[in-house]
Amino acid sequence: MTKSEQLEELFSRFLREVPDLLATFVVDFDGFIFAKKLVKEVNEDLITAIIASLDQTLNRIKSYTETKIGSGSFDTDEFRLFYIELGDTTNAILLIIGKSYSSLENYIPYSHIIADKVSLILNNREIPIEIPGLNENGDLKLKSKSKTITFIGSENVGKTTLIAMYNNNRFEKSYIPTIGISMLEKEIHYDDGYKLILNIFDLGGIKSFAKVRKQYYKYSDIVLIVFDYSRMDTLHDIKGWIKESTMFLNSEIIPYILVGNKIDLAPNRDKIRDQAIKLSEESNLLFFETSCLTGEGISNLFDFLTVNSTKTEEEKISAAPISDNEIQNLTEEDKTIFMSLVSCDTVDDCKIPNIIEKNIFFNIVKNKEISLSKLLISISPMEKALNRKIDKEQVLTIVDKFIKNGQVEKLYLNFNLEESYKTSSKSIHGEYKH
Repeated sequence: MTKSEQLEELFSRFLREVPDLLATFVVDFDGFIFAKKLVKEVNEDLITAIIASLDQTLNRIKSYTETKIGSGSFDTDEFRLFYIELGDTTNAILLIIGKSYSSLENYIPYSHIIADKVSLILNNREIPIEIPGLNENGDLKLKSKSKTITFIGSENVGKTTLIAMYNNNRFEKSYIPTIGISMLEKEIHYDDGYKLILNIFDLGGIKSFAKVRKQYYKYSDIVLIVFDYSRMDTLHDIKGWIKESTMFLNSEIIPYILVGNKIDLAPNRDKIRDQAIKLSEESNLLFFETSCLTGEGISNLFDFLTVNSTKTEEEKISAAPISDNEIQNLTEEDKTIFMSLVSCDTVDDCKIPNIIEKNIFFNIVKNKEISLSKLLISISPMEKALNRKIDKEQVLTIVDKFIKNGQVEKLYLNFNLEESYKTSSKSIHGEYKH
C-alpha cells in the first residue's frame, strides 16, 4: 500500500469507531493535503478555508508554549475541530472535524493513537494500521485475558526503540517522538498451544502529553519506567513518573519495573548502576538493564514480562514469624524450606535461560528463604500468564537443579516437642534438618 492508501484506510477505521466525526485530514504547514477522509455532510470548500486559517491559529498558540507538538480545539457554527501537530520530523498536522454537538473531548486521547500512526507512516516506518475498538463510554475494547504492559519515562530514553527491538528485532537510528501514545498488540505462543496476548502501551514522555497519558494508565497490569544511562536527569525523573502514574492506576498493587536503557552509552556504568539499584530498592522496583543497539538484556526483560502479572493481596508472600502452636499444624509443604545461596540485584543477574525456571529461581532469591507452599503461591501469576498449571512435582524437579548447582539449599522444618526449638534468621521456630 502507498502512504496515501495507508492513511485513508487508517482514517476509515477511525471514522467508523467514532460516529460523531465527519472528517480527518493530514495537511502540511503550506496547506497541502496528504490524505483525507470525509463523510457526505462536509462542505470541502469550507474545510479548505479552515485549513488556510489554521496556520495563523497555530502561530498565535506557539507564542505561549514551548512544546514541539502542539494541539488544540476550536469551534465554528457548524463543526468542532481538533488538531495535533506531528512533530519536527513530520511537519504536518492531523485535523479532526466533528459534528457541532459532538463530545470531542472524549475522543481526544484516542485521536493521539491515530496521530502517532500517521507520523510513523509519513516517516516511512512499517506499522500495522489496525486500531483498538471503543465502547460506548469511549474506553478501549481490549481482548479478554490479555495483559497490558505500559512503558513510561522521559522523552527520548528509548521506549519506542525497545519495543521495536522486541517486536521485529529492528534498531531504528532516527528518533521520532511518540505523539501521545503508541499501541502494539502481540500474541505470544508457547509449547502445547498456550497463547498470551500482550497489549504494549508506549506513552509519550513530552510534558504536554500528561493529559493523554492519564487516560491510559488505568489499563496497566505492569508499568515499566525507562531511563537513559547517558542522561542522569532521566534517572532523577523516575520518582516524578511514579508519582504521576500512581495517581491514575486502577490498583495499588500494580508492579513497577525500572529499566536502565542505552547501557552501551554509559560513561560510568557502575556508578549509575549503583544509584539505580539504590532507587529501585527504595521504591520497591525490579531493575533491568538494556541496550537497543546491542540487544543486551531485551530478551530477558520481555521473557520476564510475559510470565509475570499483578499479584493479589492473597498471593503476596508474608514474612511474619509463625508461632510455636502454628508449627504443629504445618503441612509438609510448609515445612519444606528453600534458602537462596546467591543474590541477584536484578532479574538479569539471575542467569537462568528457561522462563519457568527463571521465575521460580527469582522468587527464591527475592525472598531469601521461602517454603514450598508459599513458592507455589508466588508462581501463580506465571501460571495465569501461561494459562497452565505448574504442579508441585515439576517445581521440586526444577529446584533440585538449583540445589545441584549450589544455588539453593533445601531444609526441612521439624517440630519436636521433646527438643528445644531453634530459631532461623526469620524467627521460624523449629529444627532445620538437611
